[in-house]
Amino acid sequence: MVAFRALMIRPLQTGVTRHRFCAVAQPCQSTFEQCLPIYETEEYVNALQERNRQLEKENADLKAQLTQQHRLKFKANKKPPETPPDKTPPKRGAPFGHPGWQRPVPERIDQSVPVEAPTVCPHCQHEGLEPTGHLHTQIQEDIVLQPRTIVTEYVHQTAYCPECRREVFQTAPEELRNCSIGPVTKAMAVYLRHEFNLSYRNVEKIFSSLFGMPFVPASAMAFSDQCATSGAELYADLQRKVRAAKIIHGDETHWRIDGKSAQLWYAGNTEIDFFHADFSRGSDVAAQIFGESFGGHLVADSYAAYNIINP
Repeated sequence: MVAFRALMIRPLQTGVTRHRFCAVAQPCQSTFEQCLPIYETEEYVNALQERNRQLEKENADLKAQLTQQHRLKFKANKKPPETPPDKTPPKRGAPFGHPGWQRPVPERIDQSVPVEAPTVCPHCQHEGLEPTGHLHTQIQEDIVLQPRTIVTEYVHQTAYCPECRREVFQTAPEELRNCSIGPVTKAMAVYLRHEFNLSYRNVEKIFSSLFGMPFVPASAMAFSDQCATSGAELYADLQRKVRAAKIIHGDETHWRIDGKSAQLWYAGNTEIDFFHADFSRGSDVAAQIFGESFGGHLVADSYAAYNIINP
């Protein structure tokens, strides 16, 4: 009965004992065994409340960790601050005191178009205007589009070669041997592809819509391959000049080859610029560019791949 007495509170004035776990509205006349289920229920509730506090604390800790990881990986999506109502937004254009900018006047006039004096005002539509004899000039510069192709027929005189045992002919200037598409089209297609990062399909659309020069996107890809093959000798010559230079700068940056991550290596100075695209960023590429016996001075950052050049 010691535990039972601990659950009792002082008797009421009526002499009836009330348990702590019973209803307050009426005095309890039950025994301890009858009130025991109520006692166990309160203990169970207390345990659940304690467990709930622990889970809330764990949840808060996990939220804090998740927020920290999110801030490390992603930038905050902050809206630009709104202009206060009492502050006037700055005017557009250059700041006060800066000289204005205008298009430079063309150095030549290709054509001059005379325009008659108006007889009807273009502003208020008033009729019966009289010429003043004054002139107003306006210079307008535009591009020239020629949506047509130039078809050239090369008529070759042939000669018989006793070594080859067949008739042969020589290639004319500006003629691509056995090619139905000329060098200007191929050069411009390669320029649009690699300078403006246009897809081969978009390059084909430009030539088909603007110049009336249709070809399939695979042909544009072949133009790039032919250009790379033709530039192999120039590539090798630049590489030899890099290895023979007294002072050369080296660097590398991210690049993409056929949609895959790669590296674009650079070597050059004020006279030459050499680029090499490679999937590797290792020292073997640096040795391939500069040579293992590079005798000049290499200016580069502290990247370890360059240590093989000047160990």
